[in-house]
Amino acid sequence: MRIAILDDNPVIGHLLQNMLELAGHNVSVHQKPATFYAVINQERRSAPFDLVIVDLCLSGPHSGAQVIHSLKMAFAELPVVLCTAADSATIEAAMKGLSGVKVLHKPFKIIDLLLTSA
Repeated sequence: MRIAILDDNPVIGHLLQNMLELAGHNVSVHQKPATFYAVINQERRSAPFDLVIVDLCLSGPHSGAQVIHSLKMAFAELPVVLCTAADSATIEAAMKGLSGVKVLHKPFKIIDLLLTSA
């Protein structure tokens, strides 16, 4: 499975990458939404991603929720996992109007990540 990850914390991004690659997945990690969007768009015809994982709380002008909204508008069928340590009310507000987005709560166990990506 091809998986793209957007997390502004390089330690978390690489931890996710290592866990998923050990499970046999091909993983691309990005820290900035602009780079993430560019890769998703570039790869969509030749080798599209099967899943994206996006952190809710990103540094900079874009939130993870904004990124997910944009992704869903452009790629409605693309499976998305929101990775967050936020509380339920924050998650509910961020995901208003979206359906089909799985949530992976931090801290999580490796098995939870693998089950969410399956």
